[in-house]
Amino acid sequence: MINRFPPLVLAVLLLTTGCGTVYEGSSEQRANEAAVQVAKDSVEQNKPKALPPLYTSGAGFAFQFGMPVGSGVGVGLRAGYSAGNQLYFGASYTLYIGGVFGFINVVPTNFALEAGYEIPASFVILRPYLQAGLLRIETNSDIFDLTPSSQEDFYFAPSALLQLPLRGSALSFHFDTRYIIVPSRNFNTFGLHVGIGFKF
Repeated sequence: MINRFPPLVLAVLLLTTGCGTVYEGSSEQRANEAAVQVAKDSVEQNKPKALPPLYTSGAGFAFQFGMPVGSGVGVGLRAGYSAGNQLYFGASYTLYIGGVFGFINVVPTNFALEAGYEIPASFVILRPYLQAGLLRIETNSDIFDLTPSSQEDFYFAPSALLQLPLRGSALSFHFDTRYIIVPSRNFNTFGLHVGIGFKF
């Protein structure tokens, strides 16, 4: 009986040591998992916040200058919708005051559809967009006995708009540039538009 005691003690010591190793390993694993979770939470918190969906519609008017066909200054209306993915769709109508060329009065108007992409940047919104529509030019004369006539031409205009929303208000100012191309008349021109709009 005395000869068997040492192996029994040794077996008990080995068993105790083994249990201690398993316990320590389990604690270390839990500590590592906790550290990994803390790191994940930190990464999530430091991620840039996604831009909120725009989902807005609006309308506005503008004083405009452009067109080499005697338009001079004009006024226009625009209505559009900005979707949550920042795509913009709209329509605009412009009536120019017109001008006189060789005793002939020239009065252009245009109607167009628009599609673009809204880029929020700090406190402004930049909107590159493409405009395409019809340009209507009416001509008449106060001196010559000319029958008033009109002609419609297709045009398109690569454009960019800078919108400045007023804080705490539905109003916004916008500055709009367009490079207007009329393929059938083989000419192009630059237009500048300044206006005010509101969203609802």
